[in-house]
Amino acid sequence: MREYIIRRLLLVIPGVIVLTIFVFGLVRLVPGDAIDVIVQITTGYRSGGLSQEKRDELKAALGLDKPIYVQYFVWMSDVVRGDLGKGLHNKLPVLDTIKARFAVTLELVVFTMFLMVIWGLSIGIFSALHQDTWMDYLFRSVAIAGLSIPYFWTAVLLLLFGSLWFNWSPPFGMNNFIDDPWTNIQQFFAPSIILAIALGSALARMTRATIIEVMRQDYIRTARAKGLVDRTVLSRHALKNAMIPVVGLIGVEFAFALGGTVILERIWTLPGMGQLMLTAIERRNYPMIQGIILILGSLVMIVNLLVDLSYAWLNPRIRYQ
Repeated sequence: MREYIIRRLLLVIPGVIVLTIFVFGLVRLVPGDAIDVIVQITTGYRSGGLSQEKRDELKAALGLDKPIYVQYFVWMSDVVRGDLGKGLHNKLPVLDTIKARFAVTLELVVFTMFLMVIWGLSIGIFSALHQDTWMDYLFRSVAIAGLSIPYFWTAVLLLLFGSLWFNWSPPFGMNNFIDDPWTNIQQFFAPSIILAIALGSALARMTRATIIEVMRQDYIRTARAKGLVDRTVLSRHALKNAMIPVVGLIGVEFAFALGGTVILERIWTLPGMGQLMLTAIERRNYPMIQGIILILGSLVMIVNLLVDLSYAWLNPRIRYQ
């Protein structure tokens, strides 16, 4: 058990290195030139009239004139020191800007994951215990609909028809939970439950399938032969074994939840990291894009690490091979 945990922790190091290379290279593939965007934003004119000498000076000031591998090592040396650089346009520290937006995205993701787990596990367990009944068919149909309908389309329809038919619209923007809890819940509940239903539908189907498979095992038949009721058999014997693939899926869904916040924050005008990411891409703000992807990617790696460690708790027979 201890060896499994230590080796899994050590694997994080090469994973982080690969992540930084991926982030740095991916940003350089974004179409467009940062110089053109900076000149257009600061002066209001395109950079076509800018002399080559001025362009070279601006590139040198931003460090974009160096070979790409040199830029990578310079950036990595700053990252190790906790410096993600400064924005190309406002010259503000990237880390400080991300800190100001991180709480919004984190609240949306945590709220989404909480609702997703409740929705997915409840529907999956209930359907498995009532297999091939009308309730099972109903919940399976709802889960398939949740998988099939894009969540961003549902979000737009909710805003559109809610406004046209019920004269309702959520409070846009961002209110701190401590200052105004009710308004904060109203702002986050609708986008969270839309994304939670979409992601939780896959979790519900996985939970149903694994529980049905586990309930057919010989040790479950033995437990029932001893006179245990289905609820006791499920809680004491079946549920823990059935949760191994389900927990793995929850880790994957966390990454999808982070990706979903990018779109939902724009639709709901929530000032989170998703909004910041889209603005940075539009302006070719390389340091900001790199910083956001690096932090979000690190979060996904941490969650996957916790998922892997939970496997050893759910099934002590699991060992690192």
